[in-house]
Amino acid sequence: MLNLETGEKQPLSGKAPSIGPFELIRGCVTSFSFYRRLADRPLGFTFRNLAFLVLAVTLILGGRDVYFFNRRYLGRIYSLVEGRLSHIVIRNGRVEMEDDYFLLEEEHSYPAGILKRRISHDRAAPEEVTAPVLEWLEETFPDPDREITPSEVARKIEERPVLEPEAEDYLRDRSDFGRFVFKVDLTGEDPGFPPRSEGFLLTRDEVRFQPFADFTDREEGDRAPAGFLGRPMVRDLESLAGERTYRLDDETLDRWRRLAGWIFSPLLLVLFYFLYFVSRIFQALVGCAVAALACSGTSRLKFPALFSIAVHALIPAVILGVIDRLLPAGMAFFFVIFFAVYFFYVWKATRAVCVQR
Repeated sequence: MLNLETGEKQPLSGKAPSIGPFELIRGCVTSFSFYRRLADRPLGFTFRNLAFLVLAVTLILGGRDVYFFNRRYLGRIYSLVEGRLSHIVIRNGRVEMEDDYFLLEEEHSYPAGILKRRISHDRAAPEEVTAPVLEWLEETFPDPDREITPSEVARKIEERPVLEPEAEDYLRDRSDFGRFVFKVDLTGEDPGFPPRSEGFLLTRDEVRFQPFADFTDREEGDRAPAGFLGRPMVRDLESLAGERTYRLDDETLDRWRRLAGWIFSPLLLVLFYFLYFVSRIFQALVGCAVAALACSGTSRLKFPALFSIAVHALIPAVILGVIDRLLPAGMAFFFVIFFAVYFFYVWKATRAVCVQR
């Protein structure tokens, strides 16, 4: 039987033929007329495809970030403190150490491509600052896999002073990813983390964790460090360690590192999935408004059809977004390009559906 509205053959039962994932992706990216096959599908079909789309992005990008967190972030922290700790014991929820103060502070090294990407995605900075900085980085560190440190970037700036003072200050700020600090302060004062740093701090009966800080400017970073978890996490050692005795040695820290990976990995993936799903829902609702505008003056579409077009038009835009996230240096003006591509697909697909009706 032929569906007169979509031109699609249907079985006598009235059930539309299934669409495989690869056919769905290819059709949504390459053919606006393909959206006619999707407009009459029920909302359950649309939400299921949206859930799978978000799941795929979560596994690709969220999985990559979790791998980076486990292998590079936690592994890097462990390599920095391995074999360098003072004799520290946690007994009955309190820290014991021969001296009252211990500080281990190291610079982070990171691939040059990450710094280029961070700057290319910085929407707060004007292009007249970021453009020459990116050009300077490409000339100075052409290999995106080259490991660099904040002090090396600062030294190269002194050796090649071709940037304007504002651009130099900006590059120094963005290249300083935060220095790792492992600090024990049993003096009884109110110890804090050095400015623009991340790491762990032990007092007599507390542990504080300062997550990775992503500063936009020095004053903001010194005033209120911002990061994935915001301000430092503070936990009471008695509630964490109980009455057991722990010696902070390489074996204990390696075991904690592995445990943290098992605990944080699923939490990060679930959080990534939830936030990304909610953001795509809001984007699809805006897409519904654009689709309704596109079909005004012709045959009007009901909400399920508008929502189906808006959701499936996400596929080409999201593919573009994944490619951008995986590139060492992101595309310029990507935010504008992303929404331009999305609304273009929504408009053209809606027009293709409306013309057929």
